[in-house]
Amino acid sequence: MTYKDLKKLEWEQAVRWLGEDVRDDFFPDPIRYRDISRDPAAYAAANRFKLPQFDRDPFDWIPIPKATLLSRDGIHLPYSFRLAYTAIFAKLFPFIAPELEKGAYSYRIYEGIDLATGGYPFPSAATTQAWLKFNNDFRRAIIEAPDDAWVIITDLSCFYEHVSVARLTQILQNLIPSNAQNETAGYLQLLGRMLQRVSRPGGYGIPQNYDPSSFFCSAFLTPVDRRVGRIKEITYLRWVDDIRIIAPTRGDAIAALQTLQSACQEEGLFLNSAKTQVLRKHSPEVTAELDVSDDAALSSIEEKMETRGEAQLREALSEAKKGLVKAELKNNDRMCRAYAGRVSEIGKFKPLREEAVGHLRSVALRQLKHAPGRADTWAKMLSPHVDKDLEHEICAILEDGNFNRYDWTNMWLCIVLSRAREGLAPQTHDCLRQILESSAHSFMVKAYALLALCRHGDDTDRRALANVYLAGNHPVPLRRAVVIGIQELATAQRNALYAGLTDVPELHSLVTYIEELKEPCYSYFNYPLRQCISEQTATAQRSRPAEGIGYVAGAIRNFPLSRRIAPIYD
Repeated sequence: MTYKDLKKLEWEQAVRWLGEDVRDDFFPDPIRYRDISRDPAAYAAANRFKLPQFDRDPFDWIPIPKATLLSRDGIHLPYSFRLAYTAIFAKLFPFIAPELEKGAYSYRIYEGIDLATGGYPFPSAATTQAWLKFNNDFRRAIIEAPDDAWVIITDLSCFYEHVSVARLTQILQNLIPSNAQNETAGYLQLLGRMLQRVSRPGGYGIPQNYDPSSFFCSAFLTPVDRRVGRIKEITYLRWVDDIRIIAPTRGDAIAALQTLQSACQEEGLFLNSAKTQVLRKHSPEVTAELDVSDDAALSSIEEKMETRGEAQLREALSEAKKGLVKAELKNNDRMCRAYAGRVSEIGKFKPLREEAVGHLRSVALRQLKHAPGRADTWAKMLSPHVDKDLEHEICAILEDGNFNRYDWTNMWLCIVLSRAREGLAPQTHDCLRQILESSAHSFMVKAYALLALCRHGDDTDRRALANVYLAGNHPVPLRRAVVIGIQELATAQRNALYAGLTDVPELHSLVTYIEELKEPCYSYFNYPLRQCISEQTATAQRSRPAEGIGYVAGAIRNFPLSRRIAPIYD
């Protein structure tokens, strides 16, 4: 793979696709790289000689907590690296995606996505619908199975961490049709070298929560899908590393499980024994899987929300609050976030904002303490509502040794503070400065502490921080945070600092973008207030097909599948 070959990659397409992938980042850019994605063609053209030089910026490893309070690998990939990663993904996707097995629901060619006109393969709405379809098809297969059928529910232990880079590239090569092998060979080799750079010793582990990684790792399981999914007696479904099997007899179920275990072991993967269940169709555990009480309730809430009438919205809020209380009592993380998302959405309507936000806020603060692995969800929900009381609560968590042990969670707490619309208290400034000056924190945490300090400091503070962090060899996220954070510095002083950055490639587009803004912009976050409409004109949007199926109170219920999993803030 030569420099000339790298220049042939579709960099403009990569900028567009990466602009979609960053919409749900574990490690978000403050403005979600809008300075770059606003004009992919211009950025690709202006940087055509620099884009292939993607191997310069440092990575930042930040463990992300799990529900068990153990952690999984998290790594912040710099934009330059991600762009090359996305360009290779875009090159390989058309050859690999058609070869994936039917039983694999995750990260494939989704219905309704037009790639021929430049469409992104994995928009969040399509991915959400594919995940809902996976669960719904699993329920339907159980309901339609004979009464004496058996069900297997399992997943893989530390899936992304156990993927071998060498084996991944081999599997991808095997999936690519023979007439495209020569065209793609060099890009596969480059992909392998890139992933080796960000893997653990021995060449194991793929960066998580990046769409290219999700696609490649789902494709990695194709040999498993083919061995198990082609067993005639069973129904096989998989979403990334979550696997479901329905078999006609206990013997068939055990045989399928043995085949699955063997196929996984051949790829260096292991079933999670703590989560593996072999169950009768009418067992209590399978009955619980078929229960769609919450799903149907969420669908009903959404139908009321779509009317935009105040009375219906109040009913929806009451139902969402009740569901949220029950989900929190049951420690049901997924439904807790789902109901909270609806409460947050209803809070956009002015007459209901105070009630919705008040309820949401108390739940979110508890979850930030006790579910640190979901800090991104709760931070996003709290960000539009930062007042002095919430600011104090956030600082208290940042300073509490019982709850500040995960830097990833601390980063999201700093993100909340950086999005505050009013000035921060002196105690908050002190808390953020301690983070910035501590060697114990990752540079992504420091970047958001720095952004909050610049945004809410006075001109003396801004100038001092800019002089430190725009000089030297600080990581790009820190320098981007300063450039964004000093927007309201006295104009002459700000322009003088920006002028010194015109020859810095990784900051040039950002400076140009900010200089063209009509008003300061510190994040991509937008939480607009909406108006209710009169009850006479309040009607639901066109009815949705009742594609969902499951049991409610012991009876089969059909319902429209949800359109929302979490609120959209932009």
